Amino acid sequence: MENLHFFLPMKKIPTTTAQQKGERIMGGKIVHFDKPAVKDAKATFTALLSEHRPKQPYGRGVPLFLKITFYYPWKGRVKDPATRFKTTKPDADNAAKILIDCMTALGFWWDDCQIASYRIDKIEVNTNYRGEDTTDTGIYIDIRPINEE
Repeated sequence: MENLHFFLPMKKIPTTTAQQKGERIMGGKIVHFDKPAVKDAKATFTALLSEHRPKQPYGRGVPLFLKITFYYPWKGRVKDPATRFKTTKPDADNAAKILIDCMTALGFWWDDCQIASYRIDKIEVNTNYRGEDTTDTGIYIDIRPINEE
């Protein structure tokens, strides 16, 4: 299967993470559930990702490299740079987890354990920047099979 890459334009990226689950006791056992914010984030990601879903998932046992770049809006000054790394919450791995879970549910790959290598970047985009190097806010995703030759 070939490389797959696409951009999900979003004015505001959900900052809810998969770790923000609720729990309650039912029948003497702890039951975990998705809080409304997690459900909303999953619904948003699923709707945007569904149009990029491959016709067939990457096959079972195919190791994958996954690159996710989050482009968050930042209200910088006009003279500030166009972009900078985001060093505030959400944590990169937590932000990616909910997205990866949605991609797994949509059938991008057989199982997310196939992701053998990944890179996650969090970039802030200066929405007040007036130069030519402007970047849209949203999420860039790149999936590549790893050749093990």
